[in-house]
Amino acid sequence: MKSQYKTQPYLDVLLYFCIAFLFTTCSSSQSANYFSNTGSKVPISKFNPSYSLVQTSSDSVVLFYEIAVNEILFTSIERQGFTANIKFHWKLYSSYEGGPLLAQDSLISIIPKPNEGITHLYGQLKISTPQTDAFIALKTSDLNRRSVNLYTQEIYRESDLKYAQYFQIMRDDNTPLINPFCEKAEIIKVFAPRQENKKLFVYEIAPNDEPGLPPYSTQNKYLNHNLKNIRIILKDTVLNEYRFKMNPIKVSLLVADTTNPTGKSVYQFPSSYPKINSYTELIKPLSYLCTKTEYAQLLTSLNKRESFELFWEKLSGNKERAKTLIKYYYKRVEKANTYFTSYKEGWRTDRGMIIIIFGEPENVKTNSKYETWTYGKGENTATLSFTFEKIPNRLSNNDYILIRNPNYRNIWNSAISTWRGGRYFIF
Repeated sequence: MKSQYKTQPYLDVLLYFCIAFLFTTCSSSQSANYFSNTGSKVPISKFNPSYSLVQTSSDSVVLFYEIAVNEILFTSIERQGFTANIKFHWKLYSSYEGGPLLAQDSLISIIPKPNEGITHLYGQLKISTPQTDAFIALKTSDLNRRSVNLYTQEIYRESDLKYAQYFQIMRDDNTPLINPFCEKAEIIKVFAPRQENKKLFVYEIAPNDEPGLPPYSTQNKYLNHNLKNIRIILKDTVLNEYRFKMNPIKVSLLVADTTNPTGKSVYQFPSSYPKINSYTELIKPLSYLCTKTEYAQLLTSLNKRESFELFWEKLSGNKERAKTLIKYYYKRVEKANTYFTSYKEGWRTDRGMIIIIFGEPENVKTNSKYETWTYGKGENTATLSFTFEKIPNRLSNNDYILIRNPNYRNIWNSAISTWRGGRYFIF
């Protein structure tokens, strides 16, 4: 396995859904919630590997994985030094909705403790699959710590969605870019084993900078991306690889064929992403709390740090309470960026907006078309629900639009008033 020296922040997921029964029964089942850009990442502890699936042939896939060093336990074994023991156990089913068990297998990887400064470990699993659509359920276990992570992903063999599984974006050091974020103007490579010709096509689209509208708005914003700007990436026949430099301030969509622009996107964000460090970027998510005048003043301020701090101190009444509000608000912003990034930052999306203002939902139900969040326990008048519709989007498989309703106006105004009154909002 290769090691990556760049630190990448990790967060606990918001919610998890129980699919453990997939590993104990072959009966039909219905999966529930997911909050990951690449399939469903289902941790039931602080062990949260990330995964990316690539089709390598008509009957096999490679599952790239990334594991944070500080999330696994290295124990000392005589004459072997400190090692971690990671078990991968996967099962294949016929569909997302469940069905007969098609195949299963497992692998145990003994990982030596890496050198100081290495924060993430990378590897890949080669898995034989049917030549038709399938559904993979993977259980990854840290045997030393006895922690478990569950992950699910559909394998598309027949629909146009399959083309997005034909690529894996790689960094210049050959480590996989599991989450589709890269630094501006970074050089990247493309692992494309099913690409039969010698070139790839890259559409470049200016990102959408507009945040979500309030949930009571009478309109939804559906963005129709006009794929016009295109680059052709020729395969380096000497190195046997595709390689190109990202165009600054652009979203890049890699496709195999211009007649079917379904592929895999790469988004450019600051190196700290999904965290936000600069005061210019910290100000932008305040659009949900500010009046238009306040927001314009913050954006045009010559001393953004001072303006940012004064804004929060004015809301909270003192510096200590301001620190608490900032902590809660931007922890939610970071979660939104981690789980809801599509063709724009996660905090700008509808799901990002809701989780920033209202916090984590009590329950999440999902299917192939909708995702419903419920706040409050039980089905009574004290609960609040938001439903998000999944929108077909060439740039992302993680694009959801809130089904807005004028009846949300009072609860939204109440939540904003709570924040502006110096308290973080929890339903």
